Amino acid sequence: MFSATPFNFTQEEQDLFDSLLQDSSSTIRVLEDDRTIFAMRNEDDSLDMTKAYLELPPLWDTHMHLLNYANAKQMVSLHGTKSVQDCIEAGKERLKTFTGEFLLGRGWNQNEFSDQCFPTKADLNLISTEIPIIFTRTCGHVAIANDATMKRLEGNPHPEIDWETGTIIEAGLNELYALIPSPDVPTIKVMLLDAIEDLRYHGILEVHTDDFTALSDRDYEKVIQAYTELDNEGKLKVKVVQQCLLQTKEELEGFLQKGHRMGQGTENFKIGPLKLLLDGSLGARTAYMREDYHDDTGNRGIRIYEDETLQELVDMANEQGMDVIMHAIGDAAIDQAMDAIERTQKKYPRANARHGIVHCQITSNDQLDRMAKLNIVVYVQPIFIRDDSKILVNRVGKEKASTSYNWKGMQDRGIEVFAGSDAPVVEFDVKENMKWK
Repeated sequence: MFSATPFNFTQEEQDLFDSLLQDSSSTIRVLEDDRTIFAMRNEDDSLDMTKAYLELPPLWDTHMHLLNYANAKQMVSLHGTKSVQDCIEAGKERLKTFTGEFLLGRGWNQNEFSDQCFPTKADLNLISTEIPIIFTRTCGHVAIANDATMKRLEGNPHPEIDWETGTIIEAGLNELYALIPSPDVPTIKVMLLDAIEDLRYHGILEVHTDDFTALSDRDYEKVIQAYTELDNEGKLKVKVVQQCLLQTKEELEGFLQKGHRMGQGTENFKIGPLKLLLDGSLGARTAYMREDYHDDTGNRGIRIYEDETLQELVDMANEQGMDVIMHAIGDAAIDQAMDAIERTQKKYPRANARHGIVHCQITSNDQLDRMAKLNIVVYVQPIFIRDDSKILVNRVGKEKASTSYNWKGMQDRGIEVFAGSDAPVVEFDVKENMKWK
């Protein structure tokens, strides 16, 4: 989590903060008067203000997916499952009360399974062969579909759809999710209001969120309309900056032609930077690497853009005064992001540009030096260390692991480092995230 205002604790306050952070009965919460309080809880879950507590500056989550989180709340929760069988049982349990068209689930992580194998469509068929089922990995970069879903994709030639296992990855997910009915604006508003209450309950007053592709129709105008209406109605109880995921030249051109620009909006809701995805995730071995994965010879992950295509998008945004932030986890993807930023700043120099890299996990020291030189902003998720520490050495080897997730190295070089959760990939509980700062 990020605060624009340093805590500047006295030693007594720092000791109290450390004590509260370790106590399972404490919580960080935003009150009705918008004060952010770190305190102990009563048995009824209210804050116990009779005991020592701290008032914290307003806290931000600088990169998450708020609408996707709201959507995932309605799905089968697969977080914490320890086997494929656990996923099957969770699906069967939801099926007892299920009334919709698609049975959706999110949160499985094969690295937590004893055999570390992905589920397959055969596993999901054990839940139902008639109801379409889609279970998405915790990272959001991989999903598994059963036969009933795969039949609806018949004839689709997309290379990232595996017909044998029912595994769909990266860009193939657009084809998969297009099958799912999309909610209207009033429904989106209800979903967002519910998610916003959760944010405040966990101590968050501002979010920078990537929502444009959260729904199957990928209609960003509905997203903008929903936020704008909530703002006009005085119901937007957190500040929202939209990180605009527009993955193609046509999408970005259309967005700009409609008059949308970074910074438009109000104090409560505004358009932020262009967001681009350059690779996948470490857990799924789709992050784009300089060398082969240490535990998967011949695989360097997935490179989503050719350099020329990426440069065209970055230049188009930068020329219009729009910052660009790029999802890049693997070191090769980070190289590609820095190359694009360096080139666009030479073509269209902007003294106030704040181009950035989101995640920025697998790095070398020479890359950190270059980031500092290019004045790149980095959006990190410290809580990722909790799960990724279990697989990091196996994925990239000891040497590369020793220079990765190097938040301190970034800060020592003067790089601006903003923290967030990437929810719903992981929880946005401020207290839990601060433990891994």
